Amino acid sequence: MNHAILPKKIKVKQGGGVHFLVAGFHQVVMYHPETKRDDIVPGSETFINDPTTQDPTTQFYLGINPAGGPPPGTPGTTNHSNARNRVESVAFTEPGTYLVICNIRTRFLDGMFAVVKVKEDKDDDD
Repeated sequence: MNHAILPKKIKVKQGGGVHFLVAGFHQVVMYHPETKRDDIVPGSETFINDPTTQDPTTQFYLGINPAGGPPPGTPGTTNHSNARNRVESVAFTEPGTYLVICNIRTRFLDGMFAVVKVKEDKDDDD
């Protein structure tokens, strides 16, 4: 299996966006700028973060819950097809370096994380 976020370093201009093509049992979680990989404590559960509730103090974006049901707070279902093979788009209005991970603990521990570097969009006329 290929559990990866490619490329590992994503560059985008302020005001731009990134489209995550997700296939399988994965959940995109993106943290506020300057959060480092070592700041994430995986624990022993299936998910690193609650897959149904975004923590606005640490998370910039919480993707679709792969256990089923649309976020936020809808219980999981036995039919997971609504949460697989999808595109999730994230827009960036502020510059910074954003850590993005797969919220599935084993995937994260296998190296499924990357950074999105958002550069300030300056006018060329300045």
